[in-house]
Amino acid sequence: MMSSSRFYQRSRRAIVYETDALFRYTSEAELKFVIEKGVIMSYNPKGTYLTNLFTDDPDVTVKMLALSKLPRYRIGPIPISKKLFSKVKYVGIVTPKGRSRGGAKEYVFTDPIIIDVENLYVYDFKDKRTYRIRLPFIR
Repeated sequence: MMSSSRFYQRSRRAIVYETDALFRYTSEAELKFVIEKGVIMSYNPKGTYLTNLFTDDPDVTVKMLALSKLPRYRIGPIPISKKLFSKVKYVGIVTPKGRSRGGAKEYVFTDPIIIDVENLYVYDFKDKRTYRIRLPFIR
């Protein structure tokens, strides 16, 4: 996964990478929805935001993605395929907001993102562990 990753910065607690895959930083409720339905989607009218930012530090995530609260989980990696990339509405850099400096790359999708991998990897910021979740409906 990290073979074509680019070193982004080093914080006091985590190394941050810009990768060639996408991630969604999320809450427990959204993770449950993703596992049940097999899709990533947001009810944000602007679309569903993903990023190629990879870090194990929730504070860095909040700062780089200008999030309003700490994420509980990181979902991914989700490979950037031609099919997936064709559904991207916008690619840009997160703008600063409040105390957050932004700076990470963001990908905005208008359609739900169907998870078409057999194993979904989820990093739990609280437990500091990565879990592999086998999605039963993918063959």
